[in-house]
Order: sequence, then structure tokens, then C-alpha cells
Amino acid sequence: MLHLRIHPLNPQPRLIQQAVERIKSGDIVVYPTDSCYAIGCHIGDKSAMEKISQIRRLSPTHQYAILCRDLSDIGT
Repeated sequence: MLHLRIHPLNPQPRLIQQAVERIKSGDIVVYPTDSCYAIGCHIGDKSAMEKISQIRRLSPTHQYAILCRDLSDIGT
């Protein structure tokens, strides 16, 4: 398990790139939100999504939240 501390106001590009590479390789991530911690992965990685479902004991029909930079990320 890799633990990265990324400063919220001055993030180090090297650490961001490391996190991106791990997510692209199929790892799942745990990150803080304004009220708790969340678990995430690459949206196109079915295996990582299944890992999250197992960890959280979610039903196969569970609806996931999607994080994106802006609305153009979800356009077709």
C-alpha cells in the first residue's frame, strides 16, 4: 500500500503523477472529502470497481458518484 500526502493548496506535481499512474494501473484510492473519506478508482476499470463493491459490500445495482473536472468531461 502506498500512502501519499498531497498538500491541498500546493500539490507537488510528482505526487499527483504518481497517484495518476497508480489509478491508471488499476489501484483504488482513498481520499478525504468535506465530511468523510471516499474510495475511488478509474471509471473504466471494471476490476477496480468490483474491488470497491467488495470492500464496501455494495449490491451489484449500486449507483456510483462520478468526479470530473467540468461538464465537458461527461459529454459524448
